[in-house]
Amino acid sequence: MESNVDFAEILESFLKAEGDNYFFLSEKLIVQTSKVSKEILQELKEKGFTPLPHRSKEFDFKVKEGFVYEITDQKVAEKFFEAVTHKNPKKTFDELIAETNLSNSFNDYRKKIFSDTLINWMGKNSISLPGQVLIPKIEIIIADKKSIPDEMLALMPKSCNKCKNTVGLSPLYFKSNVSIDNVLMENELKKLFLEKGVEHYNFLGETKKDLLSTCKCQKCGSTDINWDFN
Repeated sequence: MESNVDFAEILESFLKAEGDNYFFLSEKLIVQTSKVSKEILQELKEKGFTPLPHRSKEFDFKVKEGFVYEITDQKVAEKFFEAVTHKNPKKTFDELIAETNLSNSFNDYRKKIFSDTLINWMGKNSISLPGQVLIPKIEIIIADKKSIPDEMLALMPKSCNKCKNTVGLSPLYFKSNVSIDNVLMENELKKLFLEKGVEHYNFLGETKKDLLSTCKCQKCGSTDINWDFN
């Protein structure tokens, strides 16, 4: 489905999509309802509406937990870890956000996670927004091995899956200008690598996906390589 609804409007609806607030997207507009039944879902489906993902408490908790890992100050991070494991984590977390003046940082992080979640949902449901730019321009450059953390260097090419060669397999490292966090960014990254003749590659990070490795078999030229940790 192609929709003319602005992504900012879809995101704003998703930010409200909790409790009794349910939102549905069509080619031209978003509608809201406080009740969901088989009859309502069928009626909206017949009119061309697709339900936006409905947020759960578990989802919101994971967003807060993920933000804690973004905090670089160890002492502050420890306070937040205590907050998310408190018997009333929402209240404690919100109070700590205000106390540490991290409201803007958390809101930016939350918006980024919600945006990525929506983009992935759109990809899964074959929904596009023609003419709208939803991701930043992605660039990749060859990275110096010295800039790669030691724990990431432990992942090494072992054999070629195509010809079974095990000789002369050397990793080549790349760095993207942004973390690759949603399906649209992954698709764009894939195009950039294909332009370089690279079909297969690895992400070296889990929380920030901006470092990658690949390897080309010297015998057959395939990049379909079996990797393992040393």
